[in-house]
Amino acid sequence: TGFLYENGNGVPKDMKKAAEWYQKAAEQGNAAAQVSLGACYLKGAGVPKNMNTAIEWAQKAAVQGHAAARFLLELCYEIPEGVPEDMSGAVEWYQKTDEQGAARAQFKFWFYYILKDATAEEEKKASAWWQKVFESSQKSAKKEYVPAQFQLGLLYDQGTGVPRDLAKAIEWYQKAAETGEPRAQFKLGFKYNLGDGVPLDMKKAVDWYLRAAEQGNADAQYLLALCYATGNGAAKNMAKAVEWYQFAALRGHADAQFSLGLCYATGRGVPQDMKKAVEWYNKAAAQGNAGAHYLLGIRYANGDGIPKNQQKAVAWYQKAAAQGNAAAQFFLGLSYANGDGISEDMKKAIAWYQKAAAQGNAKAQVELGFAYAKGRGVLKDIGKAVELWQKAAAQGNAAAQYNLGLIYAKGDGAPKNMAQAITWYQKAAEQGHAGAQATLGFSYASGNGVPKNMHKAIEWCQKSAAQGNAAAQYNLGVIYDQGDGVPKDMDRAVDFYKKAAAQGHADAQCNLGRLYVLGAGVPQDLVLACAWLNVAAAQEPGEARYRDFQNKLKKSMTSQQIAEAQRLSSSWKRGRLLQR
Repeated sequence: TGFLYENGNGVPKDMKKAAEWYQKAAEQGNAAAQVSLGACYLKGAGVPKNMNTAIEWAQKAAVQGHAAARFLLELCYEIPEGVPEDMSGAVEWYQKTDEQGAARAQFKFWFYYILKDATAEEEKKASAWWQKVFESSQKSAKKEYVPAQFQLGLLYDQGTGVPRDLAKAIEWYQKAAETGEPRAQFKLGFKYNLGDGVPLDMKKAVDWYLRAAEQGNADAQYLLALCYATGNGAAKNMAKAVEWYQFAALRGHADAQFSLGLCYATGRGVPQDMKKAVEWYNKAAAQGNAGAHYLLGIRYANGDGIPKNQQKAVAWYQKAAAQGNAAAQFFLGLSYANGDGISEDMKKAIAWYQKAAAQGNAKAQVELGFAYAKGRGVLKDIGKAVELWQKAAAQGNAAAQYNLGLIYAKGDGAPKNMAQAITWYQKAAEQGHAGAQATLGFSYASGNGVPKNMHKAIEWCQKSAAQGNAAAQYNLGVIYDQGDGVPKDMDRAVDFYKKAAAQGHADAQCNLGRLYVLGAGVPQDLVLACAWLNVAAAQEPGEARYRDFQNKLKKSMTSQQIAEAQRLSSSWKRGRLLQR
């Protein structure tokens, strides 16, 4: 928390509060906090300047082996009285020592530069002096300048000022790490994590991450948490993962804040708490974390942990999409396509779908395929739609697999091939796609592309019907109504017809009307029969058989019954059954 206030990460910059939090952590023995608190007293930042108190905290951290504490301590002892407070004075004083070739003094200048607010020119000079420090340290005091050893490793690692040499980088990281330099410990752990310059060894990676994490290195804390979360290099332990995510998150690590939000959202390692999830997403988002931007969009869209607000959802999608987040690009495209939270604009929808699809987002590929298939926002191009659906289907997207099945069944955009159609229906159906399950059931019932098999037809239709698919419910109603492959069962037939009719399936509504005329599976009721036929005819005005049945039935009804049927049918709403 002190780190957050010192750097203004997610909160207004406030050195007084930073010092207060450093004090609390320092009093509990946290070496990194002790160094930070000592630096505050050395600079007079957030607390009155007090060299004795700075020395006291630096000594406590040095006893724990904190590398930076030793240099802070020497800086406290060795800065002479009368050194000007401005950086130019510090530069002048250290430069005199620098001219005598003392690398240690040069390094102390760099450390002092960290404690002060350096200008760009001072930073440039500090960097140049660093190179001299490294040159000198190679010759004279390799074991003494721990942070310089780390920096030398970094230079070799990055190839800055010297040819890149991973072996030498590892050598210097190792020296600094063994002496307690947390940044070197983190770097060494990361090298073992990647197998970069050393054999890949996750156990060694975790060991070095732990050493650095215990000294407050936020990057190490985050990656250590990740190791515990995945069981990579350490026994899987979500409680420990959350603990280290929290440490890193409190130090302002954006990825850790995002991951901690995910833990609260999913209830992994902590009790599920969407409000806390959103709180951490917001902290990460404030630092520009694209994943947090995207998930905040999802939360606002669903009203999950925060009030539902599609406009805010779109605003977050835009932030994440601008950073290249493919999922956010897809949902932003969907928002433009549906005019949801933003004005409908198919050109913009297509543009965002294309960006997401180019990154391999299967959902975007599916929607872009629909746009080409229907000519919505783009010129109609079935071939392009098929190409996009094939890419999505190859990733296992069930909707794309089902669409390809339909394409091959109809021969529209690809040569008609029922064997291919069945293959794609099967893939989608096995993933739980209700439409594919229903269509596969119809195929088995009719023997279209597969040998007729009523057992499999019923099996797939039942799976689809259980998900609320009206076509499957209707088909099951027909099967039990006719006793096709199963004993005739009018109670079941009526049940499935009613479920489909309530969802607006016109054929189910017509068949339900027929059963009310006959009194088959239901009490005979000409008014309800006529009402259901009215609803079916209204939904399918071009369907002559509905009108013919309707007209024939009305001949046997009184004007009062016809009026009552009209009243019932006019009050029907999707999702409801007609009753009287």
